Amino acid sequence: MIRFVLLPGRRHDITSFDALMAGIYCLALIGDKAFDAHWLRNRLAGAHIEAVIPLREGTSGHAAHDRDKYKWRHLIENFFCKDERVSTHCHALRKD
Repeated sequence: MIRFVLLPGRRHDITSFDALMAGIYCLALIGDKAFDAHWLRNRLAGAHIEAVIPLREGTSGHAAHDRDKYKWRHLIENFFCKDERVSTHCHALRKD
């Protein structure tokens, strides 16, 4: 399943999290540093979803992310960005 959420103007990607993930269950969420927020990590942990999100500079108190899984983000972003620049910062790994 692919879901796109269009945001008006300049908005932080993390503000679209609830709309983007509504009704989706996944095993892991791959996000860039913009998704490094305590409330988001807590929500993912409560839903038993692995947070594959690198820490922003100055952030502490979280386990390191899975670096191998984080490399998948680049592959996914390249798939969507062949012709146009599309912001694809948050990716969910589905449970089949």
